[in-house]
Amino acid sequence: MVLTQDDRATIATCFNEKGWRGARLMKEFPGRRWNRSTVNRFIKRLEETGSSKRKVGSGRPRSARSAANRDTVGNEILSQEDQPGTHKSQRKLATQMNIGQSSVSRIVKDLGLKSYRRIQVSRKDVNVRGKRRVRCRKLYDLYKF
Repeated sequence: MVLTQDDRATIATCFNEKGWRGARLMKEFPGRRWNRSTVNRFIKRLEETGSSKRKVGSGRPRSARSAANRDTVGNEILSQEDQPGTHKSQRKLATQMNIGQSSVSRIVKDLGLKSYRRIQVSRKDVNVRGKRRVRCRKLYDLYKF
């Protein structure tokens, strides 16, 4: 069970000021529905570290989002100033760097960049618009019910 910040503060206060352990806390706060092992584990952390925060370095390490990978993705995702169009896609970067595509996407987001491909659209000059209007009118007349 996950303890909320309010639960942690309550447990820490009762433990530090009154010396209550898990069984006494469970008896005093029956409506909270705490798990005794969770409360005891939290109290043990308070005794060992003196803090209710997580240990530094606990959790899964970020191996794909290292500083070196962030620099590489930042350089490769953008076109070079003297050579426009030299950027690489996220898929190509992921295969080249041997990391996941979602990791590359997260790195791009962390750097505040946007990676997208420009979509070519048809020209919007007057001649093209006129031809389109004529062709659309013919199609409309042909398939009119």
